[in-house]
Amino acid sequence: MDQKTLPVDAPSAETLAKDGLRLTLVDTADAPLFHAWLQADMRGFHGPTFDEKTLTEWAVGIADRRTTGVYDDSSAEP
Repeated sequence: MDQKTLPVDAPSAETLAKDGLRLTLVDTADAPLFHAWLQADMRGFHGPTFDEKTLTEWAVGIADRRTTGVYDDSSAEP
């Protein structure tokens, strides 16, 4: 079974949904989406802003991992 296709943890998703948040898998095959997630992840942990070359290197290095994201759909896009 491919870990990347398993659904997110339902109890966690339900708990987050009560606070208006959405837990979902990040599509690591969608480069623009994955790059945006990487930038947001770094920003959220006070990391640097990556240039496109670095984003691509990071994406290639972790694309095979199961990646989840928590989104606040009511917030403005950066």
